[in-house]
Amino acid sequence: MRAFDNPYNLHVLIVLLRLRALDPLANAFVYQVTPDDGGPVHYYASIASTISDAAIQNLLGSDITADEQSRISDYAAAAGNFNNLPDWSTWTPTQATTYIHDNILSGQTQAQLDTWIDNNVTSFPGTRLALKQIGGSMLTIRSILENMAKAILYLRNLLIRLRD
Repeated sequence: MRAFDNPYNLHVLIVLLRLRALDPLANAFVYQVTPDDGGPVHYYASIASTISDAAIQNLLGSDITADEQSRISDYAAAAGNFNNLPDWSTWTPTQATTYIHDNILSGQTQAQLDTWIDNNVTSFPGTRLALKQIGGSMLTIRSILENMAKAILYLRNLLIRLRD
């Protein structure tokens, strides 16, 4: 990575937006340095890209535009929405999986569900088979929901880390 002055203290998302317009694989992070002597804070951007130094300095050399500010606001709102989701949004992926698993069909396996149906559904022989098939489908849905919950929480974690 190469270090550059970031005179306008541009947000990392803005730096990335500008860089990726020219190099889709560019990466960056921004930081500040406060001199020990109490001098003014200085802002930098470390950048990994194939873009020339002159082009990068040009990209960093202008203040944020209204469109870019709007994008930061949208990003902050999206990250905030993830943080404000009720209950499960603060869980770890393992906690989400456990909750979903335990609350759909009480965490039963196909064999346990079949046994429960055999013991509790005693009329209409065809009903047992249908319920077993429905139960199997619900177990598949449970598994899919567990993976979706993990994916959402991984995405939330990623967005929070990008924001910070």
